[in-house]
Amino acid sequence: MSLELRVLSLELRALSLELRALSLELRALSLELRALSLELRALSLELRA
Repeated sequence: MSLELRVLSLELRALSLELRALSLELRALSLELRALSLELRALSLELRA
């Protein structure tokens, strides 16, 4: 494999890992948002009681 192809392959792998990291961060943010939504719902129910 030529050096240029090896470099491109490593860059592609790096981009793939970055994309996976971003995907995991997005999932974490989504879970946080869901938790906040549930807390807000609970507070709303407490206020009504």
